[in-house]
Order: sequence, then structure tokens, then C-alpha cells
Amino acid sequence: MNGSTPLSLSQGRAFVKNVVSGDTVVLRAKPVNAPPVERILSFSNVSAPRLGTTKDFDKEEPFAFQSREYLRKLIVGKEVAFKVEYTTATNKRDFGVLLIAPPGIDGETNVTRLLVKEEIPGLMPSPELGTSYFTPRQFDVQHAAKIAIAEDKKRPLSQNLHPIHILMNAVDDSVNLEADFDNIFKIFERKTLSPGQILWLPGDDANELLIVEEGELISISETEDKSSERVVETLLSGTMIGELEMFSDRPRSGRLQVSGHSNTTVIWELSREAYQNLENTNPKLAIKFVRLVLTFDCERMENVVKHAASLW
Repeated sequence: MNGSTPLSLSQGRAFVKNVVSGDTVVLRAKPVNAPPVERILSFSNVSAPRLGTTKDFDKEEPFAFQSREYLRKLIVGKEVAFKVEYTTATNKRDFGVLLIAPPGIDGETNVTRLLVKEEIPGLMPSPELGTSYFTPRQFDVQHAAKIAIAEDKKRPLSQNLHPIHILMNAVDDSVNLEADFDNIFKIFERKTLSPGQILWLPGDDANELLIVEEGELISISETEDKSSERVVETLLSGTMIGELEMFSDRPRSGRLQVSGHSNTTVIWELSREAYQNLENTNPKLAIKFVRLVLTFDCERMENVVKHAASLW
């Protein structure tokens, strides 16, 4: 798929920058002499399990994180065709469809239909997709999901928290941290941030890595002549930042702050001191943790390279 489309149009081509949930993505246009324009698009005719929020974590639906991760691995960093089918009048939310490049998967290029065919637990298609996309197993999965949420609430709260889910879903099966779950969880600190709050500045010591649970952070860099600034990355839920500088002992290269558009932003922080304590008390687990983080970064870098290659 070649070409560039302003995201102000109702259809065209864009890159998938991020996945907000199992049915909502952030699209980014190709940069043309200016920072790329972004647009949030939700899929029409389907509803994915809802992620919990900071205030109502117990309302998270079963398999919400898994459905988002499946979609992320399927399309993040790839160029897609999009079409906005309608926009809600109240909150101006765009709904539409995404198409991946032919031949797609088993001949199917419509992302919504791919999700339904995959029979992701909790994913609810609407009749507009056609009865051919409903299977008996689809409804069995929904029933199993209802049972799962009841069982899920019986677990200790720590086993439902986001940073561990984010990291463990990013790693391959050869890195098994289930047995070390509590030790990993304990080294993180959960923090709620204020709109516009600055987390670090250029030249600051890299004393922590962060994982975004909810809200939005922005990474800002100065131009070479220091005459102006620009946003180089928007960090949404499920994103990790600061780990490379912390582990390589390099100073911060830019400014990181909470977006002024984000009313509620929650992050999980791992401090250098907490990680060093882990190294001293459990060096084998510390190595496994670093391997997990590097796997997360490797997947992200592959997406960046694919995106960069498509711009040439």
C-alpha cells in the first residue's frame, strides 16, 4: 500500500501507531514536512471486552488485555486502508473498518472479520457482519468468559494488575515468570499523574522506567538549533519508556510529560534502586526480567523499522 492520505478524510491509508483496545486503534498519517496527524478509529459492528480503569478496575471484562494484544500483534506498525462509516454526535467518536494488504490472512483483509473468525473470547459481533461469521463455538466462548470473570475476581488483586500483564504478554513462552509473579510485582510502584506534569528533562539521570496503564504521555525533543520543540511520540496505555536509558546508564535525551488532554494518567514505575535491589537479592530473576524487557523492545523496534522502510 503506497501513498499518503490526510486523516481528515473519511477514507484512505495510514499506519497503525497503537492499539487502545481490542476494537480501537490509533492511526498515523505519513509525515509530510510536519508532524504526522493522528486519528482514533473504533471498529464498527463489533465490540471487544472492556479494559478496566483506575477507579473501576473490577469492571475489566475477561480477556480484555488478550484481545488488545492479539490486535496489536496483528496490525501495529503496518500500513492499512481505513474508512470511517459514521461519527457519533455526542463525543465525535469515529467508527469504521480497516483493511490489511492483500492477500490478508486466508484471503480475508477486513480486520473486523478476522477478529470474529479468530473467535477471541468476549468479542461480540453485530448482525450487520452477516450470520456466516457466527459459529456455535463463538457463543460457547462468551459463556466461558462469563465464568472466567467470576473466577478472576477470586484472585488476589495483584494478579490482575497491568504492568505484569503487559510485560508477560510481550515475551515468548521460553521466559516463564509465573512462579516469580509476586517478586516482579513488588518492585513496581503505581502512580497517578496530573495533566501537564513533567516526568523528566533532557540531561536528567535515568533513574526509572515507566509503563503506562491509563492515559497519555508525550515525548518532546528540541530541534538541533534549540529554536523550537516538537512531539516525537505519544505514549498510550500498554507502552513502556525509559528502560533503555536506565539499563545503559545514559542521560535522558528529551522531555517526558503528561499530555494536557489526559484527565487521568496512571503509570507503573520501576526505579533503578528497586531493580538494583532485585539484582542483589535475586540475580537470576533480574536477568529474566531484563530479557523480558528486551523482548518487548525488540518487537517495538521491528514495528518502527517496518514503518520507516515504508516511507522510502
